[in-house]
Amino acid sequence: MYRVLLTGFLACIAAAPLLAAPELMVAPSAEIPPVRLNSSLQAMPLLEAHQYLLWARSEVLEENDPGAISALLTASRALATFETQEPGPHGKDAEYTRQRIVEYTRVMAGDPSDAVSRIDNWMNRVSHWDGGK
Repeated sequence: MYRVLLTGFLACIAAAPLLAAPELMVAPSAEIPPVRLNSSLQAMPLLEAHQYLLWARSEVLEENDPGAISALLTASRALATFETQEPGPHGKDAEYTRQRIVEYTRVMAGDPSDAVSRIDNWMNRVSHWDGGK
């Protein structure tokens, strides 16, 4: 159910006129069909990070830990991009959050019980860096 909603959401974004650049195929894991993200979306690392965090949350709810870990690592790469673009306080917050995400992926498969709350927290942080969008 969550994967269907997320896929529809991503399709709407890809179809938006603002994001009409050539598409790039990204597959968070071998078990998940590729998600189409266009290059304009990758130029917006906070939006990309937020979407991959949302994807990771969906995977956790579907009890697909490898898919969730893959999506979290992709979100952390988007945050790394944001760090380089934003040298101020939000960049430092992004670095801290990225480090927490990477650390959590190392232990998540052993105990994913708090994964949803952690991901929700990270999504909330990312949303506030982008002016609450």
